[in-house]
Amino acid sequence: TRFKDPQARTEIARYYQFLKRHDDLFRWHQPQHESLLLFPRKAIHNGDLKPLVRFREAGGRLLDDHVLFDIKPDDSVAPEIAARYRQVVALDAETPLPDLLTDRSHIAAPKTVRASLSKHPQRNELALHLVNYNRTEPKEKHSAGRGIQDEQPIPVEEVRVDLRLPDGLTISTAEFLTPEQPEPTKLTCDVSNGRVQFVVPKFLVYGVVRLR
Repeated sequence: TRFKDPQARTEIARYYQFLKRHDDLFRWHQPQHESLLLFPRKAIHNGDLKPLVRFREAGGRLLDDHVLFDIKPDDSVAPEIAARYRQVVALDAETPLPDLLTDRSHIAAPKTVRASLSKHPQRNELALHLVNYNRTEPKEKHSAGRGIQDEQPIPVEEVRVDLRLPDGLTISTAEFLTPEQPEPTKLTCDVSNGRVQFVVPKFLVYGVVRLR
């Protein structure tokens, strides 16, 4: 980032102050995802790159469908690690793309939005992280633009979330935080049958929902 540009420096300061204020959401939280996509490292080490194509296809589909998933190499996943997930996706060159879990968490958002979920290791607390990559692109194709003046994000109006809670976890409050707003926004959440539903309000680039 061109930190010598005053406008860019303002945004850098805004985001770093946000990280400072909400340090416990980033320093301590750990991934809490439903699916595991295995990276085909064994095949690659044997000189077979074909499974890599399927891996990329599967990864792109999971991202676009806002599936909450991790990636780990297939030669280092012990059974006790795989058992933490509700779905493990292992692909060779001929394996068709798997069906998505029907009772998974659902996030209704444009494909330009990416999502991940994390959990505090001691507290009864989850955090849903959302990043919006949509923007007005520079006129020149394949151009990074001239800097901050060409970074023109297009806000997301609403993201509807139906989150499947980890076993044994209950949620009573939800709040939305984003660097552009100094104070969190309280969200109305509906908790039933091990799931929580809420609507994320309009945001620009990054936002996180803290669920307690």
